[in-house]
Amino acid sequence: MNPAPYPSLADTGLRPAPAFDDHTYSTGISWSAVLGGAIVVASMSFILLALGAGLGLSSMTPWSAPRDTTKVIGMATIAWLVIMQIISGGLGGYLAGRLRNRWLGIHGDEAYFRDTVHGFLAWGLALCGTIAFLAAGSAVLAGGASASPPDTRQEASTNAYFVDVMLRPSTPAAAPASPEVRGELERILARTLLMATFASDDKAAAGRIISQQTGVAQSAGEQRASDVVAMAAKAAESAKDAVGHSLLWVFLGLLVGAFSASLAATLGGRTRDLVQRV
Repeated sequence: MNPAPYPSLADTGLRPAPAFDDHTYSTGISWSAVLGGAIVVASMSFILLALGAGLGLSSMTPWSAPRDTTKVIGMATIAWLVIMQIISGGLGGYLAGRLRNRWLGIHGDEAYFRDTVHGFLAWGLALCGTIAFLAAGSAVLAGGASASPPDTRQEASTNAYFVDVMLRPSTPAAAPASPEVRGELERILARTLLMATFASDDKAAAGRIISQQTGVAQSAGEQRASDVVAMAAKAAESAKDAVGHSLLWVFLGLLVGAFSASLAATLGGRTRDLVQRV
């Protein structure tokens, strides 16, 4: 569908522009308008993000009935992400188109294209600025963490829970496993998950350690190790799928934001050209 024609000089009530006001061969970008639109996109995104986080936290209560709300919260987050991009991109794009310079002596299709670019640039500049700000903040936090004195307490690794399941004793009075034993099991588990196969020698070693620490038979220890490895692999697969789905929805939200900013910029630019002198 062709865009609606931009107003002519006769529609705006303006006098024909002199030759030196012809913007046909100029860059066609009003960077001040783009910057202003980008600031609006970034600020509105932060405000709406804070509002969504506040509404999400206030909707959860410890006195609610026990039920699985993960799916409901996930869908609400996705919907709010799309709404946030539509509102922030639309406002910033409209201002980027409304505040740009007036173009005289160019075709309506060219003006439509330039307005679309203004909205897209405002959205892209806001996104790049947000990414740079988050990256700088992460670098500062990482530098502060590395400069802080090391903690002598042993940090819980990702696979610590699965190692606990392997080493659960059959009798409560059993002595806890030493850090060396736990470290060996963690390394075996990490290599097994990385290689996606439980090698026979690793399985035998894990079964022997479990048998020594818990008092179960060697075969029972190997079976427990196999069960825990399967459980850890399932958890890792679920986490990978969740990250993949989240990134897909983030891509969709950002794409909607870019479209909203571009479309709103054309509306703002058309309104800008309809303004008459008084």
